[in-house]
Amino acid sequence: MATNAASFDTLETARALEAAGMDRRVAEATAENIRKASTANFEQLATKADLALIKADLASVKGEIKALEGRLEGKIEAVKSEVTSVKWIVGLQFLLLLSVIARVFGFV
Repeated sequence: MATNAASFDTLETARALEAAGMDRRVAEATAENIRKASTANFEQLATKADLALIKADLASVKGEIKALEGRLEGKIEAVKSEVTSVKWIVGLQFLLLLSVIARVFGFV
């Protein structure tokens, strides 16, 4: 693209735009913007190969996230099971405490 930038004549373009009825300042600004666009560094743009690599990386990350999700679901189920066990233990201890209180105060 650099060879195009060297051959682009902003003055000639501005004059042509002005001759076509465009205001001189607008024609000059337009010609300068065309020059800037033609000298842009297109090497910084992503290619199809770059996008394919990114797509593959995203697929890999998606797989890793799915695996982590599965592991987390398993751990959550284990914690739920433990909470259920703790509820039963607390409930039984509460009943034991009630029975002790009942015996101490002669309700039984």
